Amino acid sequence: MNEEQSVDARREGVAPAEAHREGVIAKASRFLFGNDAFISYARRDATIYSLGLANQLTKKELSCFLDQWGTPAGKELPTEVVSTLKRSNMLILLGTERAAASKAVKLEIIEFKKTGRTIIPVSFDGALEKATWYGDLIAGISIAHESKQALESGKPSETVIDQIVNAENFTHRNKRLRNYFWTTAASVVLILLLGALAAFFIVRQANAKVADAETRSQEATRLADEAEKMRQTAESEAQRLSTVAQEAQDQQKKAETRADEAAKKEITDHL
Repeated sequence: MNEEQSVDARREGVAPAEAHREGVIAKASRFLFGNDAFISYARRDATIYSLGLANQLTKKELSCFLDQWGTPAGKELPTEVVSTLKRSNMLILLGTERAAASKAVKLEIIEFKKTGRTIIPVSFDGALEKATWYGDLIAGISIAHESKQALESGKPSETVIDQIVNAENFTHRNKRLRNYFWTTAASVVLILLLGALAAFFIVRQANAKVADAETRSQEATRLADEAEKMRQTAESEAQRLSTVAQEAQDQQKKAETRADEAAKKEITDHL
């Protein structure tokens, strides 16, 4: 990634690509079960606004996560919060005065930046820019500006809502799931069509082989019948020749008998 691309990525709240390494299983889990947005805020001054924001985003078909119980004090974020951050596609940072001073909010930003995904910072009358960690974690990212009046009333401006919904490189979960459903359905239909086509050719080939086998069987039967007829003819001819030979043998014996009798008679006449 060149310098200009890196700057553009930071303006959109996206970390450089080389910082993002996500496994296939983790990506699938985020795709199917993750939230569209993780709302990072300080409960002491942004609870009403965060609920109002989540409600408006839900109407836009975005799923949001709010840690309404708060993160306990400590050096590290709870495992369940880290897991939810990793499965979220966007971090919405509500930059109030309390959030600017919150260690938990800072840790959430640090953890989410590891994913390389979109961050939308919302600054309330410049409170976010006063955070000690602003220069290291947020500076350079495009910021949505909101008033303290909106914070107190809990009614996010349309500008902020639009900036979140229309964030670059972001597709909300319902749309992703719908795309996944139709892609899967199209794939299944294609597989079924290919299977039916393959089955058609297999059946046709099988039928052709059966027809060929039947033809060969009929030809073999015909040849066998002809061979049987020839055998019977040969057998009849052999019997006929045997009869002729026997008759010739009988006639020869009769001729010999007559010759013997004639010879005996001639001898008798001479005596």
